[in-house]
Amino acid sequence: MNRFALLCILLALTFTTVVQAKPGIVTLKDGQKIEGNIERDNPEGVTINVRGIETIVGRERIESLVYVDSMKDQFAQRRSALKPDDATGHIALARWAFDNRLYAESRDVLDEVLNR
Repeated sequence: MNRFALLCILLALTFTTVVQAKPGIVTLKDGQKIEGNIERDNPEGVTINVRGIETIVGRERIESLVYVDSMKDQFAQRRSALKPDDATGHIALARWAFDNRLYAESRDVLDEVLNR
């Protein structure tokens, strides 16, 4: 019974960590930008998850940290900014969506370009 309770607690903690992750952009003092899910933000540094790879960045290296809308919200904003006849922009948006694991949205944008 104790193992089951421990397993439940570990799963709950894991789920809590995933739920608390927020999309953000970390700009380093050398100008590099890291975009991903901010999983931990504490006085020592920031843990950012980029496509499943966790990176810990020390606070002394960070120039700025900006939280952004969810990927789906960003996709909607980028899509609404495109002109209907901008095929190059739509293809770039589809690539961005694919890179950010928005596979259905990526496919939909490419279908629009092909059906025009």
